[in-house]
Amino acid sequence: MHWPTSARTGEIAVRELEPPAITGIAIAVDLHGPEPDVEIAAGCAAGLGRAAMSAGAHVLLLSHEVTGPVAAPVSGPLELGRRLARATPGPLPAAPPGWPKVTITAANPDGSW
Repeated sequence: MHWPTSARTGEIAVRELEPPAITGIAIAVDLHGPEPDVEIAAGCAAGLGRAAMSAGAHVLLLSHEVTGPVAAPVSGPLELGRRLARATPGPLPAAPPGWPKVTITAANPDGSW
């Protein structure tokens, strides 16, 4: 019920609000590639995740572990580092709808990030 509008117009008014936007980022880490590039990709993902968390954003890490694809939020830099340490090359899960996604990959044939 939106009381100010109802009082002004004399008719009942209801304000419908959109759900709050997701304040966060999904980071997909693809570790297919040579070992030095894998380490660089994991480091870039860690840096991006820490920067997003320090800005107050939620971080959803999309990775592959020995048990298979994992899509789960991280609660802080320590958990982010542990998840990246467990990451292995393999298929990645999809980001949930509405989450902006960044993919960091170790296998860029042209050397770009």
